[in-house]
Amino acid sequence: MNKYDVIVIGAGNGGLSAAATTSIAGLKTLVLERHNLPGGSATSFVRGRFEFESALHELCDLGTEENPGTVRKLFDQYDCRMDWYLEDHLFHLIVPGHTDVVLPTGIEPFCQAMEKAVPGCYDSVKALMDLGRTAVEAQAYAMSPKASKLVMMTKYADFLRMAGATTRQGMNALGVPEKAQYILETYWCYLGAPADDLDFLTTVQMIYKYVVGHPGQPADKSHRLSLTLADTILRHGGDIWYNCEVSKILIENGKAKGVIVEGKEIRADHIIANCSPSTVMGRMIDPSIPRPEYPLKLANARHTALELETMYVGLTRSAQELGIHDYSTLIMSDEDPDLQFQKANGKDKGVFIANCLNCMIPNASPKGTCTLFFTTFGDEKFWAGVKPQDYYKVKEARMKDWVDYYEKCTGITIRPYIEEITFASPATFCRYLNSPNGTPYGYQVTWLDNIINRLTSMDKEQIYKNLRLTGAACENIDGYNLCYLNGNIQGRKTIQDAKEDK
Repeated sequence: MNKYDVIVIGAGNGGLSAAATTSIAGLKTLVLERHNLPGGSATSFVRGRFEFESALHELCDLGTEENPGTVRKLFDQYDCRMDWYLEDHLFHLIVPGHTDVVLPTGIEPFCQAMEKAVPGCYDSVKALMDLGRTAVEAQAYAMSPKASKLVMMTKYADFLRMAGATTRQGMNALGVPEKAQYILETYWCYLGAPADDLDFLTTVQMIYKYVVGHPGQPADKSHRLSLTLADTILRHGGDIWYNCEVSKILIENGKAKGVIVEGKEIRADHIIANCSPSTVMGRMIDPSIPRPEYPLKLANARHTALELETMYVGLTRSAQELGIHDYSTLIMSDEDPDLQFQKANGKDKGVFIANCLNCMIPNASPKGTCTLFFTTFGDEKFWAGVKPQDYYKVKEARMKDWVDYYEKCTGITIRPYIEEITFASPATFCRYLNSPNGTPYGYQVTWLDNIINRLTSMDKEQIYKNLRLTGAACENIDGYNLCYLNGNIQGRKTIQDAKEDK
């Protein structure tokens, strides 16, 4: 029977970050991963001569070398050195018949571009950027050991006001014109919650971090992030076992004591599970062991977030030859994000995202070629009605429809140049992520169930002593950068738990 200080279940973003944190601190750490490689969503795959980015649209809060953001600092802390590419434009937004705008990075260029798109909005958008800076500073201070309530109530008085308002309420309070609000809220789809549901604090921080920190990517796709984190764990004495699925978490006298893998017991003083709380309580704990009331009620009260569909296309022409100039193009069915969200739950494409990695990283595919990565939300009812024998036929029809839609909305022809094309349904995500319904978003975010509320109740949500959770369903919600940060938080919490145990 093996014995470790820490066992981390799952080598996804949160799990790798947590394991890097504990192994660097000197705790004997074991990562157990059911797949044959690390990363979860942060990976890539090959079709023909193309290597496709699996899921990362862009990293938020990366920052520049001179002015690093939280993510760059975290990877430097892990001694994960890599080449980063930054994009000078946020996105190209197309709402057919209504909006066609490209927004740049940098506060002043961004505000000027917004003013050009919506005359008269400059002052309110600049005020939004000022609030974004305040929000980022305040949250960093609130999470520091020296934080005091007095400073939070005086210097950062607006912080909690932002957390207690919806995005729509906050925008209205600043006097942001409606059309400008719709453009500013374009990134809602990266969190899976529209303006009437998402808290203003999360929205304003996200916009600010993209504008100031630039969207970014590692040179070798997101799998490089996973490989460097795995290397950090190994270099600091940790172990990673692949093809090892944890079936049970052992709880004894209210404490986590180990796991069961393929019928074998592995003991550890502390467990970090990169899993949904619903999965942990529903499948991984012996049914005879009582679940604590608060975490159980919370998990039952929350809703599983949206599902995704993706399509990957390898083309025999370069992006320049095809007329593709923007890394990230978002095609929205309606101006109003709340209507986009409603359609995201049905058969219509409320949100359609097209990413051309070659616009950010020129050598992301073989010379003279480029790749496109399409994303929209999945229709749960639609896929539930697809018979197994029709699955591939339905995917083929879906791919034809998506190509037609992209060409119609952008005026860019790609069909004659398709060399490779493949499609991932919600079932694909379910198979690889092992999350409820295959959602990469965790639980549906609301303005009442936001990052601040989750962080302040973090310890109350702990299911059992010495068992901590990380990943998209936890405190920092979804998103690559937030999962890395949450893994770091849970790793540091576990280090503190270990000290207290001694």
